[in-house]
Amino acid sequence: MSNTIIIEDGSLTAYPGYIVGANSYTTVAQLQAYALARTYTLLSDPSYLLIKAMDYLETLKYIGVRKTKDQQLQWPRYDVWIDGWLVIVTTIPFELLNAQCEIAIAIDQGYDPMSLLPRNIERIKVGDIEVQYAQGTYALALPRTIARMLWKIVRGGGAGSASFIMGKG
Repeated sequence: MSNTIIIEDGSLTAYPGYIVGANSYTTVAQLQAYALARTYTLLSDPSYLLIKAMDYLETLKYIGVRKTKDQQLQWPRYDVWIDGWLVIVTTIPFELLNAQCEIAIAIDQGYDPMSLLPRNIERIKVGDIEVQYAQGTYALALPRTIARMLWKIVRGGGAGSASFIMGKG
């Protein structure tokens, strides 16, 4: 069963300046082409993967300012500068489009950034049974490619601010 994907393309052509009900920045066809170019075959419904990827993307704090206070998604935005260039408010940055595709693929591979993160066990004591969990560590790792795609558009920039998704990759 496929979910309906409504694309926010940044065009601002519709009143009130954003796409009402938008739930994705990229299309199913774009996700499929992105995956194919990386020789990956999607196992799950692409619409589902895009919506799950958006759930994660919408939790991030981005540079710039939302176009309107009432828009459902974080983009379009104004006052966004990437690599010294002003991004036109009607543009959804390719970094965000690629990140949504990369997150969708990660979810398809079983690495959902919105899932509960189990704690890493630092020490187990057998006599009188004792378990000690590691502080600030996560057992789930997402590809570094996602952090690399987002670092220019997430507040704070740099790999340190995107460390919440750094891991194997």
